Amino acid sequence: MLPQPQLQETTEDQQALEQWLRRIPDDPGGLLRRKFEYESQLRKNSSSGDTQW
Repeated sequence: MLPQPQLQETTEDQQALEQWLRRIPDDPGGLLRRKFEYESQLRKNSSSGDTQW
């Protein structure tokens, strides 16, 4: 078994990590929207490059 101080430190680290992760917004729809906007921008940039002399 782990000595008590190491076990307590691991629990504190785990709690700190969980609190940090909870601060990240859970917005899969927003991520998908940004992906489509990014891909659309790439297509616009590549198509405009074809028509330049």
